[in-house]
Amino acid sequence: MAIAMNVLIGALMVGLTSDLLFHDSIVHSTPNGLSVLLWSITVSLVVTVITAAKKHGVERKCLWWLVPVNLSAFAYMWRDSAILHNIDVYLMFFSLVMLSFSLKGNVAQASGIFDYALASLTTGIDALMEAMALIKVDLPWRQVVPHQVRGKVPALLRGFAFAVPLLLLFCGLFISADAAFASLLNKGLNFNFSDISVHTAILLGFTWCTAGYLRPMFVADRANSNAFMKFGEQSESSEQQSGIPNGTEGEIETAIPKVMLGFGRFELNVVLALLNLLFLSFVMVQFRYFFGGSNVVETTAGLSYAEYARKGFFELATVSALVLPMLLVGDWLLPRHRDKFDKIFPVQSGIQIALLFVIMLSAFQRMNLYQQEYGLTELRFYVSAFIGCMALLYVIFAATVLTGKRSKFAFAASIAALASVAALQFANPDRIIVAANIDNAVKGKAFDADYALSLSNDATAYLAQNIGKLPFPAQKQIAGVLVSQEHHAWHYDVRSFNIARCEAYYAIRNNLPLLNAINTIGAVPDPAAH
Repeated sequence: MAIAMNVLIGALMVGLTSDLLFHDSIVHSTPNGLSVLLWSITVSLVVTVITAAKKHGVERKCLWWLVPVNLSAFAYMWRDSAILHNIDVYLMFFSLVMLSFSLKGNVAQASGIFDYALASLTTGIDALMEAMALIKVDLPWRQVVPHQVRGKVPALLRGFAFAVPLLLLFCGLFISADAAFASLLNKGLNFNFSDISVHTAILLGFTWCTAGYLRPMFVADRANSNAFMKFGEQSESSEQQSGIPNGTEGEIETAIPKVMLGFGRFELNVVLALLNLLFLSFVMVQFRYFFGGSNVVETTAGLSYAEYARKGFFELATVSALVLPMLLVGDWLLPRHRDKFDKIFPVQSGIQIALLFVIMLSAFQRMNLYQQEYGLTELRFYVSAFIGCMALLYVIFAATVLTGKRSKFAFAASIAALASVAALQFANPDRIIVAANIDNAVKGKAFDADYALSLSNDATAYLAQNIGKLPFPAQKQIAGVLVSQEHHAWHYDVRSFNIARCEAYYAIRNNLPLLNAINTIGAVPDPAAH
């Protein structure tokens, strides 16, 4: 209905004007003056225009009640007395009540005091309650919005609802991982939410009350309401005749248990699209680090290169671990029949995996920087290896699930996991850790002898063979422990045989003179002196 839409537009105009004119007086107690007159003029214009648009059923002579409304507002601007201001506001309210009373078909000249009092109460109630009827009954949503769009709005809202927890989770990890991204996000969301909430409350409050005030005068009558309800019934019956089930409004979903979860193709793609935008924003920040070096980190994030590396590695590793199960669940929720949405999920998943590979590359870069500064530990090594395994699983996921061969993913992933474990066995992680830390010591970095000695016998052979590369205090500490091990350890029977322990034992035996010299004399013997 055109009149209902005019009422809504007029109410929005009054709401916007009210926020512009009265925000400072509400928040900062700024005195009103001209603002009251401008507001009354706006209301008068809205009422006049709607009256002119409604050619039948409105007594235009009732608009003379707008004159005392504006005169009262002018008086408010004229004098500064608080008592006069209160009287002016009351006269404005009374005039608006009488305007509504007259436009509803009542004769003010023939009504009594009780009628005026009842009209005041009714107008206040209308301002609070009638806006809901305007939105639900009077506005022609079925005419304005196509049924295909109406059917997707609930799905869109569900998609946003499902995406919000994931967005908060990944956004929190990215903020914790990268100070520059956190700063960028903070600048992008640097709003005064308190001020925005006040603006919103004023806008919606005045719009709601104005719509409720105007509806009984121009829209609400039994004939129009019945006509609209009949139109709605006809629209629903026409949808049923066209083959669209009543209530689904264009959503064609297969009747499988997955859909009963309230999560279909459309919702899934909304979630992935929002996550891809978040991942893309983080990746764009990371590209500056890849090509800018330490100067970009220090000037952008306010961190040293070592702090930048330490802060983000484990958070990005967590991200790489969470995406795969999320995509697997999303693919499981995807209905198994071909339509235009079936091709969107593989594309969005491929984009997310590509972005994730950049994120994992950033994690490896951070680990490399941190290892160069502070050395390598078991936790850092195994988390790095885990990220590498995840990268392999994402490749398998793309080659199987995203090509419609989901049944092959589990077997291929199992083979990849077995191969990764075998690779770790051959690599000897503890030896790699102690070798990396000794290389750092040669470059002048600190060496943690206590941590090196806490590693397993996998690292002992390399430690004994390269002890001369370490600073003397570390040599002294390590030599004492290794000599003690040679005398007091490895006295087991054949049931305790272990290849790594055997290699460690013979490595210490072969280097025992050097170790004894360091432990007892306190210095390495100089071969040239003999």
